[in-house]
Amino acid sequence: MRVRTEITSLLIALLTLQIMTSLGAIGLLSRMAPAIEQIIEENSYSIIAVEQMLVILGDAPVSQAERDRFDEALARANTNITEPEEAPALQTIEAHYQAALIGDVQARSETIAALSELASINHSSMADMDERAKRMGISGAWAAMILGVISVFLGLVFARRLLHRIVEPAEGFQATARAFNAGDLLRRVHLDAPPPEFDETARCLNTLLDAHQAQRHGGQIDATGEHLSMAGADRERRLVLALLDDLDRPAALIGPDDRILATNAAALDLPHELRIQLRQLDSLPEEERRWSARHLNDELVLATLISEPAA
Repeated sequence: MRVRTEITSLLIALLTLQIMTSLGAIGLLSRMAPAIEQIIEENSYSIIAVEQMLVILGDAPVSQAERDRFDEALARANTNITEPEEAPALQTIEAHYQAALIGDVQARSETIAALSELASINHSSMADMDERAKRMGISGAWAAMILGVISVFLGLVFARRLLHRIVEPAEGFQATARAFNAGDLLRRVHLDAPPPEFDETARCLNTLLDAHQAQRHGGQIDATGEHLSMAGADRERRLVLALLDDLDRPAALIGPDDRILATNAAALDLPHELRIQLRQLDSLPEEERRWSARHLNDELVLATLISEPAA
């Protein structure tokens, strides 16, 4: 998969999750607001009517104006029945409130008991609705948390893919360029399952480096990019680099005319002064050398770093 397509797909997935989280939060709030409004409209309305009727009963016997107020409050309670248990309590109130208002003690007691029952029913209903609203909020919070965890997981996958598909290939190109700048003509870009764009770029860069190496050695390159006078050059180059990278210390392979043919990865970050010494191993006094030299044959020298200068 190409890098652009891969990054676009992951970004779309992350944005989709963010949109889902936002829509979920909006939906939760839009459901909780009516629930709270329902508590106020259905139960508080009846409780206020009950309180008004109880206040009027406390002044019995009452005037005609207070009787009218009682009738209005009872009518509001009758038109706002939200629980099945409210109907019997209202019937009891209607049966006894007339006598209670003129001072009948028994009727007054029955009416007050029915009003208390009606208030208790509405309080219980409010508590149940409040509990449902809380459960709704908790469910929404868990759903948002799950979407958040999925977003974090996708973000980690996205970061890991970017590291493997972009950062690591970029580091491979950088290491090869720095090695070439240091005089290493053997190092090439080798990527592990790169995106098509980077794979093509690596092949082009390796072809250019092969052409440069062939010109330095007097070789020729055919139309397919293969050396005509250097059979197995890529295999030998890989072998040399693998042997150098197995060494713990920074190391370099020096060719004729003190030319640096290859270095291991540990030698890429060395200071410029130490790389200069590689070209002057034979002319430096023994006490100034920081490289040990081992002659592999008449032309090749393996140099390994003895010590680095103190910081």
